[in-house]
Amino acid sequence: MIRLRTLTLDDAKNTRHGVLDFKDLGSGSSVTGIYGQNGSGKTTVIIALQILKILMSGESVNRDGVGFIRQAASQATIKAGFEIDGDLVDYTVSFEPNSDNGSMRVVNERIELATGTQRKRVLIDHGVDHAEDELGYRDWRTTPSVQWRSLRSVKSTDGILQQEETLAWSEGRSFIFSPRVRQTLHKVEELIGKQEHVSTSRTNALTQNLTPLIGKTDMLAGYTRDCMRIVSTRDVSSVSFDYAPIQVTGQHMAPLDISHPVIMPAEARKYVERMVEQADLIMPVLVPGIHIRCDVKDMTMADGNPGVEVFLRSERNGVSIPLWAESEGIRRIMGILSLLVRMFNEENVLVAIDEIDSGIFEILLGDLLNILARRGVGQLVFTAHNLRILEMLSAKSVVFSTANPERRFITVNKHGTNNLRDMYIRLVCTGDGDERMADRVDLGDVANAFYEAGNPEEGEA
Repeated sequence: MIRLRTLTLDDAKNTRHGVLDFKDLGSGSSVTGIYGQNGSGKTTVIIALQILKILMSGESVNRDGVGFIRQAASQATIKAGFEIDGDLVDYTVSFEPNSDNGSMRVVNERIELATGTQRKRVLIDHGVDHAEDELGYRDWRTTPSVQWRSLRSVKSTDGILQQEETLAWSEGRSFIFSPRVRQTLHKVEELIGKQEHVSTSRTNALTQNLTPLIGKTDMLAGYTRDCMRIVSTRDVSSVSFDYAPIQVTGQHMAPLDISHPVIMPAEARKYVERMVEQADLIMPVLVPGIHIRCDVKDMTMADGNPGVEVFLRSERNGVSIPLWAESEGIRRIMGILSLLVRMFNEENVLVAIDEIDSGIFEILLGDLLNILARRGVGQLVFTAHNLRILEMLSAKSVVFSTANPERRFITVNKHGTNNLRDMYIRLVCTGDGDERMADRVDLGDVANAFYEAGNPEEGEA
């Protein structure tokens, strides 16, 4: 099993420092809701998870990294702690601004491993020096230096890795999770295994660094590609309202446009029909009377290959309408339903959803999350504003963002039969507790501001 256990953010957007722990519940699932005032770092968590997914999949953060580094900060850092079959793996990645495109570059990566009762050790720490030479060049370094010097000296390994260092840097990608780097390290492991006489230092580097690094990065790359699903507010208009993700080619997910008929490859037909079958099992339970239908007919695609035309619709009391004409809440549920089905049934799946309560009836959402927490087996991370959910989840499942950017996320212990919702409202209103939960608003100042905004001539006088 692979599960995200901790997430630490430093100088990410409006968060100077914040730590989140993701705890398991009695069912074996992990459900974590993040609550707080507007602009308090909730969405930053979802974006950080999206960036992790991109990096560990070997892709570029050029688009998603724009604006991620906190204003006035020189670097931002994400540290994610994973549990992999009982072992603890920490992946730490730091970024600096990329003046070429307004995004960011990876300047340092570190992977640490703790197995059993052993202390945590560094498998690799790879980064670029801060200091430049007279020509502006910054050298790369890899530690532990003795081990990696030995490994990089195998055949042409050093030259290949130097090329990839330059490419990954320029393209805003991870070096450690680069497909070419991982492929090269696999080859190095194979070559060392074929050598008849291997030095003690190289043998130690192989067993203590290279082999465990290959094993863990392969598992994390597969995990982020197949099991991590992120729905952020940046994608809310597409992922949640106009598209429904379907599972194709094994674990790969592809979005299905629900706003008009779509032509897809013929092999996608069975995945669409399976998605509709799942939706029609669940939607009538959540929204009594509704059924999900799908019209599929054979077509020829533009490239001449066999295809199918797919159109989704809903049906109530014998009346059928296009799914895009349904309410925002129905489309929102359809947009995340297949993700929640996977979270409910697969222990390795992590689904992260920003503003999960957008457009969904609060009582329905509270009941749905309660079921996922009590009966699911996967992992769900979400942000929300609706406080009804606080009445349905245990204190272990709730993290609050604070008004303190130096300690952005905290948990609250629920005492006895105290209602977590009432406790949170009281903390916000009174300012009690270790941290200020939200900046209080003076109602008189609000009224005056509205008046002045509507009567500018009086302000000028």
